[in-house]
Amino acid sequence: MKKILVLSMLFFGISLMAQPPVLTAPGVTEKAAAYYLPKTALRFALKVEGRTFHPGKFCHYSEQYYHLVANKVKETKYSVVNLGLTSIGVTDTTKLYNIILQGKSKGANIVLSPEGQFMAFNEEPQVVKLQPPFQPYPNPPLPDYMSYLPEYIQKAETDSAKVEETVRYLIKLQANIQRIKNGEAADSAFQEPLDKLQERSDVIDKLFFGTTTCDTTEQVIVFIPEREMNKEVIFRLNQQTGKVSMAPDAVGTPYYLTVENMHSTPKQQEELPKDKKIGCVYVNVPCRIKATIHHENTFMGAFDLYAAQFGFVDELSGSLFKNYVTHIKLNPVFGSVDRIRYDMK
Repeated sequence: MKKILVLSMLFFGISLMAQPPVLTAPGVTEKAAAYYLPKTALRFALKVEGRTFHPGKFCHYSEQYYHLVANKVKETKYSVVNLGLTSIGVTDTTKLYNIILQGKSKGANIVLSPEGQFMAFNEEPQVVKLQPPFQPYPNPPLPDYMSYLPEYIQKAETDSAKVEETVRYLIKLQANIQRIKNGEAADSAFQEPLDKLQERSDVIDKLFFGTTTCDTTEQVIVFIPEREMNKEVIFRLNQQTGKVSMAPDAVGTPYYLTVENMHSTPKQQEELPKDKKIGCVYVNVPCRIKATIHHENTFMGAFDLYAAQFGFVDELSGSLFKNYVTHIKLNPVFGSVDRIRYDMK
């Protein structure tokens, strides 16, 4: 009985020694490679527009001469005027797997990302290309509106005198614009082309009612959906600074995200035999989701895309990596098979 026990323990010890090493962190050795699979993040590129109102120099006289109250305070209002969505892959540290390098997989070229994500096996990895950053056009300085007035008005001693003369001049200017439109001859003081006269009239109006300029910037947020969501706050837009924040304690106008699981997975390109005796290689099979953005009751956009974390993990036969020279390229966003081939020789 003791001999049997000793032999059993001996065989058990040999079995343990024969087990291939299992790596607990991403990396590649002669006998094994450990890797992470990704999950899919949503990268929102938000165009935030700031509309700044600049009061006119004569705004305090608008009610007296036009019977209209003009805004007298400089202020800026912000809004998200456009958004784009791109899927990116981020490392899922809960999905750590090993490839046992034996047979024809020994010496294979295994490419991991700097974060340890499995990218390619005997292949060049796929590179995700993002849209270049948005480059806003520089906002030109506001023109000198007073320069559109005749010199005698500009040299008036008081603002009230300037305003009174400006109103008289503007009445004459608009009358001559109408005469030209009617096919009549304009006064000698208004011999500019019609478009120039109309521009002068519009600019002088801004002295009373002000003008608005626009500045547009791009801000990027990244969010990883882990479950279905129904109109939950995804970010807030601060109306004082125009900054977007995903912080739970952020203040500002809320924007809402809805995520629906469409329960649809892409068809696999090739049915591969399973051989669990040799050891399998694991990849993601993503599932299609629908992401919708709302602001108050305003629909801003809906996007159909695949996300790894809503799908499942599938097995590729370990025999592919032992019996054949295998070439495989994974999608860096989903961790699914983009391309796989193996040499039968």
